[in-house]
Amino acid sequence: PIYFNNPVMIFGISEEAASVGFDKSFARVDNPNIIIDTIKPAEDGNGYVIRVYECNGIRGKAAITLMSAPKSVVETNLIEEEIGKVETEKESFGFDFTPYEIKTFRILS
Repeated sequence: PIYFNNPVMIFGISEEAASVGFDKSFARVDNPNIIIDTIKPAEDGNGYVIRVYECNGIRGKAAITLMSAPKSVVETNLIEEEIGKVETEKESFGFDFTPYEIKTFRILS
């Protein structure tokens, strides 16, 4: 399948779910300086990729929380070659970043 130039799909929740505080994103980041740019299937079909970048020119730490706990997370380069394993804690994993850095993570569920 080809995944280029597909329109964004938006899924809502019912008013009932919203009223009881349901708040579950596919992926969310805890630092406002980090932007989730891409979530896509991995090029080799093994898992999916989340690509993020730092947007304000600062250093720091961030954590990404996923909808469910992954089997594993690895950091990759931009062409999805493995750099190293990332430690996870339940549904979350953390990372350090530098100014304007792009980070790519392969998630295996």
